[in-house]
Amino acid sequence: MNKLPLELASIIAVDLDIVSLGSLRQASKLTNSLFSPVFLQYFRSQRADLTRSGLKRLCGLASSPALRSAVSSLTLVCLYYHNDPWYDQKHLAALQNPSFQDPRAAASEYARLCRRNREWIAEQRDEQNLFMGEDMLCMLADCLRHLKNVRHVSLEASVVHGADLIKVPEEVASLRWRELWTGAIQGYRILLMAIARSGALLDSLHIYQLTKKCSIPTHEIVEPLSLFSAAERENFANFAAHLKDFSISLATTTLPVRPRPGTHASWEEMIDLDPYGAFDISHGSNLHASDGHVDALADMEGVARLLQAMPNLESLHIHLCTTVNGILVRGYYQHFLSTIFLGGWVFRRLSQLTLRGLQASQQDLYDILARHIPQLRILGLENITLNSGSWNPVFDLLRCEARLLEKLRLSALWSPDSDGNRMNLAPIDKSRDIDDVADFLDWEETINGERIWYTRNIKGEEVRGPDGLQFRPMVESFGDPVKASWYVRHRAEYGPL
Repeated sequence: MNKLPLELASIIAVDLDIVSLGSLRQASKLTNSLFSPVFLQYFRSQRADLTRSGLKRLCGLASSPALRSAVSSLTLVCLYYHNDPWYDQKHLAALQNPSFQDPRAAASEYARLCRRNREWIAEQRDEQNLFMGEDMLCMLADCLRHLKNVRHVSLEASVVHGADLIKVPEEVASLRWRELWTGAIQGYRILLMAIARSGALLDSLHIYQLTKKCSIPTHEIVEPLSLFSAAERENFANFAAHLKDFSISLATTTLPVRPRPGTHASWEEMIDLDPYGAFDISHGSNLHASDGHVDALADMEGVARLLQAMPNLESLHIHLCTTVNGILVRGYYQHFLSTIFLGGWVFRRLSQLTLRGLQASQQDLYDILARHIPQLRILGLENITLNSGSWNPVFDLLRCEARLLEKLRLSALWSPDSDGNRMNLAPIDKSRDIDDVADFLDWEETINGERIWYTRNIKGEEVRGPDGLQFRPMVESFGDPVKASWYVRHRAEYGPL
């Protein structure tokens, strides 16, 4: 072992599990030096549930000087305990169990299993509700305080149906959005407060970026900041100024009615009042104009204040989930984009920008892109609706000014009603075949068989080519089955049209 080259030790270590590597590290000083680098790689990315047991495990890791220094990426998962009737169907296997020859015995066992699972879900939910609040905040802040090398934090969500079944929210058809969003807001609040309390400095923060059907209502965005002490405000200002990559999924709503000035809803009130009942749109019902969107502008200005606290961002990803139908959004959120970039705000270092689910005028979108496009390397425009103007000036801007652009992603671009609605992203030149470079889910066929391309990933060279981006609005409608399929996928990410 004394003559074992470091390169050979690394090759051997790759095929060993973490338990074996841990044992070798403890065998001698030599094996410790040989195998520690590979052993510590197992701890670079950590995933922890925002439960008492999950944070207790994370705190244990953070208490080890050797291990905590290896952690650079942390994923925090909000768990929502939900009794799904479909989950009970898995217990029907008991009816086919050979040991239950008597149908009555099989039915009794099935009922027992379902009852036990419902009781387990209720116990876990009660325990989580008790933990959600100051206890969780203290544990998470303590973890972040010790994990000084963490540079990326991602907040996600999962739905627990039973001890052996966890799903992502989009897979749970019976889950009321109010249950998910109430918990999502709590997780967001606690994470921001833990960052401020711990004084953590991160390079990257993602808030529900990859979690469909999970967003933060715009009026909640700056609420945690109002709870900071003077020291926490200073810590958060340092954190925001240091941040380079920020991603957040927002929701278009001002519900519930705000508390009186100077007052804040407690953790218990957030749970007991359940103010998000109106968000239950899983079966197609939408909010109405009287549901409290009068303060939408103030909410959007809150988002602007949060973003302007992050002047050194190099990457920004904003997703807006619609909780009302398209007509109401045009009235309340048509100025969302210009408001969050309030006062001609410019991110001087921004090289990656993704905008998803927004409504804007051609002029607002053009102005914001014009201020940033010369420095952008990656740009994504997905489910963007122009409520006035045309896409052609925007495309011309990209062709003329996007000198550094390497990748452009376009998906579900909507033009004003008078201009034919959704854009067909297929090149006008029919001789250019893009079948080989696009995913089959990126196109649909109309009732007359015309192929409509609604998603494309385009290289910078094509954007700056002599022809530019010569797209046109779609002319024909989808067939009913195709249209229904597309709407289902659309609702999972962006809410109702």
